[in-house]
Amino acid sequence: CSAGTFGTSGACEECSPGTYSDSQDAAECTTCPAGTSSPDGATELTECTCLPGYTATQDGVECSSCVAGTYKTASGAGSCDSCPSDSTTSGLGRTALSDCTCDTGFTGDP
Repeated sequence: CSAGTFGTSGACEECSPGTYSDSQDAAECTTCPAGTSSPDGATELTECTCLPGYTATQDGVECSSCVAGTYKTASGAGSCDSCPSDSTTSGLGRTALSDCTCDTGFTGDP
């Protein structure tokens, strides 16, 4: 089996999303680090990229949830964006500006 696949006795299968295989003749695919995913047939750790709502400085490492008051719409390495002033998110790992809501005592669209 080639990189990006796994199997035994010549029956090879493509690694599923969220896993990778960087060697030939792998018996199983390796799970990506927490907060990341990969495409089908990933062949290296750096194909494991942060999910939306998660942040890291590079691909292929464990990603952390965006903290309250921030969000991240895109996958991959990079920082989370801050909610507009006088607004926040309710929880961690938010993925859209629409997850930002006005702080108590404020009204309107954040």
